Amino acid sequence: MNRLITQGLLVLSACAVGLLAASSAVAQTKGTSKQIIVSTEWVAERIHDPNLVLLEIGEKSDYDRGHIPGARFFEFEKVSTPEGSGLDLELPPVDQLVKVFEDAGITDQSKVVVYYGKEWVTATARVYLTLDYLGLRDRTYFLDGGMPAWRKAGYQVSTDVPNLSKGTLTPHPRSDVVTNIDYVSKELHHPGVAIVDVRQSDCYNAKSDCHFRPGHIPGAVNIPVEAVVNDDLKLKSTAQLRQIFADGGIHHGEQVITYCHIGQRASLLYIIARELGYDARMYDGSYEEWSSRTDLPVENPAAQAKK
Repeated sequence: MNRLITQGLLVLSACAVGLLAASSAVAQTKGTSKQIIVSTEWVAERIHDPNLVLLEIGEKSDYDRGHIPGARFFEFEKVSTPEGSGLDLELPPVDQLVKVFEDAGITDQSKVVVYYGKEWVTATARVYLTLDYLGLRDRTYFLDGGMPAWRKAGYQVSTDVPNLSKGTLTPHPRSDVVTNIDYVSKELHHPGVAIVDVRQSDCYNAKSDCHFRPGHIPGAVNIPVEAVVNDDLKLKSTAQLRQIFADGGIHHGEQVITYCHIGQRASLLYIIARELGYDARMYDGSYEEWSSRTDLPVENPAAQAKK
């Protein structure tokens, strides 16, 4: 199964379409205090740092066949509310998240690199976003290309499973990572705010059944995940990414709010926006929540075209 198209939650395969993290060449700008996206070379140079924590997200069988030395397998489902409780992939309470990451051995001194084993790109982005939300932005990174890039570069691969000691993590939840439906509804058509729909264009344009009310949030522009990645799942160049944002009508200095079906695809567009220097937020409820509120408007291009 190609997880760039059908990975992750059973509710909606399209939502799990992978978007790769930005390449290590992405330039630093005023909106980013440090590099978010790192290369295999960057990781290899720091592999012996005792504070480095590598988290692999994906299938356990892929991890077992070989991973970056010292990496720990991380269960993606642990950063979401249980199935049937609240919205799909909704962030659980902070104390629950702290326990999950402490169980993974993360401490207040850890430098965390998240990477995917095979194609779980957007799920890995969601783990990054969760750590960012908890206040670990200055010491959390996303490996460009994941395990495939590590193997291609010829670096050592291990099947050893590290012994873990429970960590002690002090959360500092940020208010500038995740936003909610009230915030988004107030910012519709607001100058200086760009709402970005990360779903496939057929969902955005209501040309296919995407399980929710047809259409998109009014005023949102469409930048599908598929538009920003190459065939090897690495992001297009910085210049291309900037042009993609510009072609979407997103201007420098604007705040970017990303959303998708349930908040997974949108997590990586959030990372890219921050890496490119934008003040970004991710709407956690995404279109699942928005479309369920019949008191809120949607734009339906397919219906409008029939008039």
